[in-house]
Amino acid sequence: MAFFIVGMMGSGKTTIGKKISKILNMKFIDMDSYIEALESKSIRDIFNEKGEIYFRTLETKTLNLLKDKEIIVSCGGGVILKKENREILKKYKTVFLDTDLQLIKNRMNSKEEIEKRPLLKKESIENIFEKRKNYYNKFKTFKYDIKTEDNYIISRIIRYFLDENQIISEDNSIQNYKIILNYKVEELEDTFIMSEKVNQIYGKKISKKIILENGEKSKSIENFQKIMNYLVEKSKNRSHTLVGFGGGTITDITGYSASVYKRGMKLKLIPTTLLSQVDAAIGGKNGIDYKGYKNIIGTFKYPEITIIDPLFILTLDESDYIQGLVEAFKINLLSGEGFEIFEKEYENILNRNINSVLKIINNSIKQKINIVKKDFEDKGIRNILNYGHTLGHAFESITGKPHGLSVAWGIRKENEILKKKGIMDDHTFYYIDRILIKIVGEELLNINIESKNLKDFIINDKKINRNKINLISIIKPGSYELLNIDLKDFLEMI
Repeated sequence: MAFFIVGMMGSGKTTIGKKISKILNMKFIDMDSYIEALESKSIRDIFNEKGEIYFRTLETKTLNLLKDKEIIVSCGGGVILKKENREILKKYKTVFLDTDLQLIKNRMNSKEEIEKRPLLKKESIENIFEKRKNYYNKFKTFKYDIKTEDNYIISRIIRYFLDENQIISEDNSIQNYKIILNYKVEELEDTFIMSEKVNQIYGKKISKKIILENGEKSKSIENFQKIMNYLVEKSKNRSHTLVGFGGGTITDITGYSASVYKRGMKLKLIPTTLLSQVDAAIGGKNGIDYKGYKNIIGTFKYPEITIIDPLFILTLDESDYIQGLVEAFKINLLSGEGFEIFEKEYENILNRNINSVLKIINNSIKQKINIVKKDFEDKGIRNILNYGHTLGHAFESITGKPHGLSVAWGIRKENEILKKKGIMDDHTFYYIDRILIKIVGEELLNINIESKNLKDFIINDKKINRNKINLISIIKPGSYELLNIDLKDFLEMI
C-alpha cells in the first residue's frame, strides 16, 4: 500500500519523502517527475500545450497506477483540487506537510523555480495556498517551519504511516522487554525524569516531570538530591513509579534513585537513544557520577518494564546515533552474532533504515540479556561488557567526549596494547579497527592522551578489584579471553 505526502510546491515533500523511503526501505516516487516521464514532457510544457485540466487528469491516472504499490509518493501541489483525487487519497494514509509560507517563498524565489512552475507566473504563493488550504486540511497535518528539524517531522510521519502498537519482539526471560513502533506515553501516577532535550521534543503532554541537564551532567549528586526532594515533597511511596525517559544518563540516575528511595520504588525505563536501547537501559545497572568519576556510586535493580521504541532514534543527532552503533558493535562482536551487519548493511544503517536498526537493537538486547542472566551483579562473565571501557572512561573524563565515542577510543587503545604485547593478532586488530573507523572516523581514534593523565583516572576505576584489572582480548568474533592483569603491569603497558 502506498503512503502519500501532499502540500504546497516547495514545502519539502520530496526531501522528506526520500528520507522516509530510506528509513522504511520503500521506493520513492515524485509524482510530477513520474508524469513527466509518462508524457516525455516537462510539467511546464504539459500546462502550456494541453492545459491544467488535462494535467489534473494525468494526476488521477497516476494515483490509480501507484495507489496499491509499496511506495512513498510525493504528490504535486495541486493534486487535491480535483474531487476524484481527494477521494483516492482519503482511502490511503496521506499526510499534509503544512510548511510555513515564508519558507516556501524563500525556496521559490529564483527565476529558475518560477520558470518550472506555470502557476507561479499567474498567482502569488499566498493566493494559491488560499484556494487549496481547506482541501489540504482534510488530511493528517504536520506543521513544518524553519525551527522544525527534518528528523522530528520524519519521525512523526512514520509513526502515522505505521500500524500502532506493533510489537516487533518480546523477551520475558528477565522482565518485559518490548520493542514497539508506536508507544503513547501515559500520564497515570508516574513521575517522569527526562533531559532538557527530551522534554523539548516529547514532554509537552507530560505534567509530572523532573527535568535535568542534557548529557553526563545529569548524573550528579545535586540532581540525585533534586529527585529525592521532589519525591519526599510529593509524598511518593514504594507503590509509585519513577520513569526514566531519555538516554543512558537519564535511565542511570532514574534507576539509582528508584532503587534507594524508601529502599526501592517501582521503575520504568523508556530509553530514547540507540546507546541506551542496546546497552545502558538493559540489564539493571544504575548509577551516578562523583568527583569526576563515572558511575562510582550505583546499584543493581531491574525495572518493571523497559519499553524500546526504535523510532526515537530518528530524532537523534549524528553523534548520539554513532555512540549507539559503537556499543551495539561491541556487544555483537563479543557474542559473535550480528556483527556482520556493520559491514553488509552499513549504508542502510547510516540512513537509519528501520529494518537494519531493528536487527541491531533486537540482537544487542538478546545478547546482553544472555550475559546478564549469568552474572547480574557483574562479578564474572558480565565483565566482558566492559570491553573498551577502562581506557574509554578515562578518555571520557579527560576530554569530555561522549560515552559511546570514548568507548570506541578505548577499544582501539586497549587493542593496541594487546597487539604490542603479542596477545591480539594483527588480523583481528585490523578487522575490528576497520569497522571502528567506518563508524566513528579515524580522527577521533587517533587522539593522543598522555599516559600520566590516563593512569590517574584508571587508579580510581570502580572495575579494579584487589589491584587487578580485567582486560578483554578478542580472538575472533564470539571468541575472547578475559585477562586478569595486575594494575601495576597494566599501567606500565599504557
